[in-house]
Amino acid sequence: MAEYEQIIKECSDTNFVNGNSEVLFTKSKNESFINIFKKLDGDKDNLISPFNLKKDELPSNINKILKPIYNELKDDNETLNESEFCQALHHLYDVMIVT
Repeated sequence: MAEYEQIIKECSDTNFVNGNSEVLFTKSKNESFINIFKKLDGDKDNLISPFNLKKDELPSNINKILKPIYNELKDDNETLNESEFCQALHHLYDVMIVT
């Protein structure tokens, strides 16, 4: 199982023992989200846009999960920096866990 798939699976199955485990989990999740951003940043300008996404750097199932973010970038002709991407991915994660 790819690193990103494992993180997403762990995210959905997590019951925290204490506050420290939640902090560690959040840190791990943030690091994974940053790694995803760096792989998507095709021109390494610290921005992703619908025109420079290197989706081929990620497994197809992760690209399927990220499709709502890709669509929003395209529909709104937006760019996202690392922080904005991580916020969007946290929101997408929260929506996925609830549904």
